[in-house]
Amino acid sequence: MEFRNEILRGKISRIKPLSKQKGHVKIYIRSKKCEEEVIQARKISVKNAAGEFKEHRVEKAKLDFEVTYCYKCKKLGHVAFKCTDKSAAETCGRCAESHKTQDCIHPDSKMKCVNCKGAHKSGDFQCSAHIKAVERLRQLLA
Repeated sequence: MEFRNEILRGKISRIKPLSKQKGHVKIYIRSKKCEEEVIQARKISVKNAAGEFKEHRVEKAKLDFEVTYCYKCKKLGHVAFKCTDKSAAETCGRCAESHKTQDCIHPDSKMKCVNCKGAHKSGDFQCSAHIKAVERLRQLLA
């Protein structure tokens, strides 16, 4: 990738595969200037499994979607397979009680966030805990 894309040479810190079926990857770039150049170019050339080079669209990561979120306990900062919550039941993302979100019987008026205790669903992008997590991520990537 660095060989075919001059603006990336020596600037990639790591590449993380996101989808093997679709070939989506996340590229971590060391330089803010390089990041801006790549995003402005909107495309990079990548070698596929057949050895052919193809142009691929590039877009900046949306940090709201980069925050890790557990589907078991609904808390921010980890994923379900690393969850340390010892309870057998899932936590509801709608009312924060001990049952699966899909089995919730409470009306939308009884919403409660697991992370900030606010009156909205857990994982809401407007949640103060989610906003703080995005800001921490933004600072790490700056």
